Amino acid sequence: MKIRILKKIGKSSFVQTLLGRLLCFYVLLVYKTSRWTIEGLRDEYVNGNFSFLSAFWHGRCITDIFLIEYARLKKKISVLISLHRDGRIMASAMSPIGVETIDGSSKRGGVAAALEIIKMLKLPGNMIAIAPDGHEPGYKMTDGVIIMAKKSQRPIVLSAFSVKRGILLKTWDSFLMPFPFNKGVVLLSEPIYIPADLDKDGVEEWRRMLEERLIELTKEADRRAGTERMFLNAGNRKKKNKAISLYRKATYVFYPLIAAYLAVRKARGKEDLTRFGERMGYASKPRPEGKLVWVHGASVGETLSALPLIKKIQELYPSVHVLVTSGTVTSAQLMEKRLAGTAFHQYVPIDCMPQVTRFIDYWKPDLALWLESEFWPNILSVVSERKIPLMLINGRVSDKSLVRWKKLPRLSWELQGLFVKSFGQTPEDAERLRAIGARNPACVGNIKFAADPLPVDDDELKRMKQQIGFRTCWTAGSTHAGEDEIIASVHKEIKEKIPDVLTIVAPRHPARADEVENLFKKAGLTVARRSRKEKIDKETDVYLADTIGEMGLFYRLGDAAFVGGSMIPFGGQNIIEPARLGKAIVCGQYMMNFREIVSRAREAGALSVVETSQDLVRFLTDVLTDKKLLSKKQKNALAFAEAESNVLDRLMPELDVYLTDRK
Repeated sequence: MKIRILKKIGKSSFVQTLLGRLLCFYVLLVYKTSRWTIEGLRDEYVNGNFSFLSAFWHGRCITDIFLIEYARLKKKISVLISLHRDGRIMASAMSPIGVETIDGSSKRGGVAAALEIIKMLKLPGNMIAIAPDGHEPGYKMTDGVIIMAKKSQRPIVLSAFSVKRGILLKTWDSFLMPFPFNKGVVLLSEPIYIPADLDKDGVEEWRRMLEERLIELTKEADRRAGTERMFLNAGNRKKKNKAISLYRKATYVFYPLIAAYLAVRKARGKEDLTRFGERMGYASKPRPEGKLVWVHGASVGETLSALPLIKKIQELYPSVHVLVTSGTVTSAQLMEKRLAGTAFHQYVPIDCMPQVTRFIDYWKPDLALWLESEFWPNILSVVSERKIPLMLINGRVSDKSLVRWKKLPRLSWELQGLFVKSFGQTPEDAERLRAIGARNPACVGNIKFAADPLPVDDDELKRMKQQIGFRTCWTAGSTHAGEDEIIASVHKEIKEKIPDVLTIVAPRHPARADEVENLFKKAGLTVARRSRKEKIDKETDVYLADTIGEMGLFYRLGDAAFVGGSMIPFGGQNIIEPARLGKAIVCGQYMMNFREIVSRAREAGALSVVETSQDLVRFLTDVLTDKKLLSKKQKNALAFAEAESNVLDRLMPELDVYLTDRK
């Protein structure tokens, strides 16, 4: 009898309004008496004509301070509410702070409400707030928010709220009621755009992905707020990285094919036979005592860029040892020459579980630093499972990689979610990392700027300069297949105007040397090879620099430097190396992997970009015959490289918490 009376009273519009006003008063009291941290509140969220969907769990709906903050700035904000009693109370609570409501739910009036929301989103300056778990079970996202974002082509911004002190009501949504005089945190995601061409399966994939992301974001808000218990019951379940799990199973099933592929690589000389056990996860050195940092770079470029970081770690933390891994023979040979003191090299294990677990359980690193863009699911997930902090350093997402990862959104988000911190090379890379799932990525700069000038043997430099004499010389560094023909043609045309010109060609992969030599000889050029210790004489057209670890010598010998991988659609190579040596630098138009650096270098007058071989001939002829122009280009390049060489000063504080012993 009492229950029926209470239900009847609860249906009264007067009672619903009264309860709503009391709830509004209480929430405003909490808001005004507590200290709030709001992270991720972008200018476009509160300014201008930016329209978007804000999604948060139902149990955090009225207490989501983002709504109050947004309404306080007098922006157009609407909230989707249900048509039953609770919805009426919420509408009454939100009205005094200027929040409008849209009637509807996933059960009643949902279609009409969704159409209205899509229409509103297409207008400028609207924020539509929605709890995607609008009915039981709680913390289970429906696909409505995905469909509305897809249809309107407006982004979703995930919002997570927590407080240090509060009570969790025993309702289906585990409603969080915070106490006044509190400490609160609101975390906002980046704008998440849903592809317009998703099919039914694609919608479901995005639904699951965003559900997990919102659970993780809310758990992180709980942690940031300093609560000792997790308010989000649904968040306490163990996160399952389903895409990584599927990949892991596939590596077991297809291991025979992986083994066959490795056998082919060994036969072609692409694996180090004397150290192949390392690729199987077997260590060839004892683990040093104390704290160990693991630094991984895929190949030559990544490991070379890591050297200044390794040196800085050794300088600031002398008791810390550094394990450097890579996957190519060339990079291993370079690291053997360059690493010293507490740093040493091992080959990275193949990405199969027995090898990965063997490697990680032996070395037990205290911190893992991942360079640039090689994401191995088994390695990264095992590192995370072992509770080893994992950070992405100098992260890079090329145009092709961005397209590829967007086709695999679940795997991408799972992998990026394993990193505790992610630092992009450029602000654009940081945003791209965010788009593929990185949590709060940032940019402190490109650590390649921190590199010392490439090393050189001074005696050998002197000897080579004596061989060259007074000849005009330029260097083509890190060239790729498809560029050799261009270099041969360019040399012949320059020779018509500068008869004594010498071209030094350093292939990116020295294993191509025989192929490159034959091509130059067929073009009628006289070639001397570094690996055969052949000397340069007055008849030498091309000096084929086919050795490892001597780019410092080859770049120093030329007055101008062409950076390869740029006259073909490869993406370019590092322009900072010749810039640090003060060379007049030129590259082709295909520098997609270094777009931001190239743009800034061109603005500084430190780099010239050419489209055709004739453009390259003109540039080289101009700088090699005009000493004043050459000097200007060289000074600009050196100034550009040195201007941003303090990037490590911005990065090291981010690593300090993991590298310093705190008793």
